[in-house]
Amino acid sequence: MRRRSEELLKRLHSTVDPEEMVSALSVAEKQMVEIAKAFLEDSRILIMDEPTTVLNRDETEILFGIMREFTERCGSVIFISHKLDEVREICDEVVVLRDGVLVADRDAKKVSSRELAELMVGRELSQVFPPKQKVPEDAPETLRVENLSSGKAVRNVSFVLHRGEILGMAGLAGAGRTEVAETICALRRRTGGKIFVHGKEQHFHCPADAMKAGLSYLSEDRQGTAILTGASVEWNTTLSSLSRYCRWLFIRKKECRNAAGAYAEKFETKMNSTADLLCHLSGGNQQKVAIAKGLDTQPDIFIFDEPTRGVDVGARGDIYRLIHELADRGISCLLISSDLQEIIGNCNRVLVMRDGCLAGEVRDDQVNEKEMMYLATGVKK
Repeated sequence: MRRRSEELLKRLHSTVDPEEMVSALSVAEKQMVEIAKAFLEDSRILIMDEPTTVLNRDETEILFGIMREFTERCGSVIFISHKLDEVREICDEVVVLRDGVLVADRDAKKVSSRELAELMVGRELSQVFPPKQKVPEDAPETLRVENLSSGKAVRNVSFVLHRGEILGMAGLAGAGRTEVAETICALRRRTGGKIFVHGKEQHFHCPADAMKAGLSYLSEDRQGTAILTGASVEWNTTLSSLSRYCRWLFIRKKECRNAAGAYAEKFETKMNSTADLLCHLSGGNQQKVAIAKGLDTQPDIFIFDEPTRGVDVGARGDIYRLIHELADRGISCLLISSDLQEIIGNCNRVLVMRDGCLAGEVRDDQVNEKEMMYLATGVKK
């Protein structure tokens, strides 16, 4: 069993130890294990649902090579994805579903990504990203991090976040982006450095301390740590801010229901009622509930970690607009993403991580794939 696992993981260029506990793996490593498991049996038909969501470009190319080998051996693949460029690259034919109905069947090489997106949302797409607003140079600091460290995962990271700013954080998988966010919010032990919120040094001992100081964090692992899929929309929305809905020892359920309903209406969350369990909602609607949970704590600083992962193009635009609305209201946003187009489309200033360290910063005209990849990979220009 160990030998077979090693062979499959090696084929995927994965360095995961077959005897490692899955709970100790990163989200990307877990995905590689799932993909290896899918290729274990000598199947004729392989259904792959969002397999590249947490993979970087190199890992995706390796997977595509294996998929091509599989089809050359007379296998067939159903590839489900919201990454439309990847659909056009790897697929022969593409079908589009909207609200459970088949709305289109096209030759993948003869349809553009824009056409597919418009078929998915059922209307002509306006600009995907809202216009970027430049933060005034004299905007006050809301968060300052000095020489932040957490073991080997985060080493001497320093940066400043201003009021109303959407600050990007990019880097390859495993570069330490998520670890920085978790260290700031006390989900990971801080071994060095200082954190200042509104100029005052903070000593967070647990996530509740960070929340009380005005920080909110949307985890990259939506179903693992951001929401409770077996609980209702109402319960998930008010979970982090439940103390505001309590009187003595009793929860004021009507107020919880009204708050959840207000967020659902604002975000256009598709559901029957706030009593619906999250396991019955789509990924995009689950993400909207997770964001509502963070907003209900009334934060001054919101850290978004992969906010559109596994989200369709329609919900993606809604989330971008929401982030920009928060910035317009003076809330500081840290946007962590492996999607460079997402970073470029939303941010005027971007921090680039590499091997747990801050490799550099780009801003304005330098916010492009070329400059960020130079820093992310350590390649000299």
